[in-house]
Amino acid sequence: MTNEDEQKREFSEDFQTIMAVAKEVQPRVNVETEVSRVYENHGFAREFDFKAKYSERKAARFSHELSKPSYAGINRFFCRSKEDQFWNELHADVSGVLEQVRVYSSHIPQQAITQTEDYLRQYKHHKTDSMRTRAHQHVYAMLVEHLTPKQKKWETNNNIPAQLSIARNNL
Repeated sequence: MTNEDEQKREFSEDFQTIMAVAKEVQPRVNVETEVSRVYENHGFAREFDFKAKYSERKAARFSHELSKPSYAGINRFFCRSKEDQFWNELHADVSGVLEQVRVYSSHIPQQAITQTEDYLRQYKHHKTDSMRTRAHQHVYAMLVEHLTPKQKKWETNNNIPAQLSIARNNL
C-alpha cells in the first residue's frame, strides 16, 4: 500500500468518525415525527390517530372531506356559514404562521394546536368531536406539508453533516 493510499484510508476513517459525531450532535429532523410528538405531548395521541389519518389522506391525495373547503382567495367576511368562516379563519391563521417559518421548531405545532383549540371554542365547535378531529387533522397535515420542505431546505444549507458531505471532496 502506498503512502497516498494510506492517507486516503486514514482520512476516510477520520471523516466517518467526524460524520458520526456530527450526526449525533445535529441529527436530521423528521418533521412528521416531531409534529406527532408535540400532539402526543398535548394528549391528542389517545384521541386521534394523526399519523394514520395523514397517511390515508396522503395516499388518497387529500380526500374530499379534509381538503374541503377550498381556502385560497376566499374572503373571510363573505363566508356562507359559521362553519365555513371557522375553516377559512383557522386555515388563514395557521397558513400565516407557516409562511413566516424557515425551520422546524416545536413551538410551531404548539402554537397551531392552541390556535385550533381557540377557534373551536370561539365557534363553539369544541364540543363536537368530529369537528375537533377534522380541525386537528387538517392542521396536522398543514404542519407536515409546509414544514417538511422548509426543514429539508434549511438542513441542506445549515446541517453540519450535510455541509461536511458536500465539502468532503474539497478536504
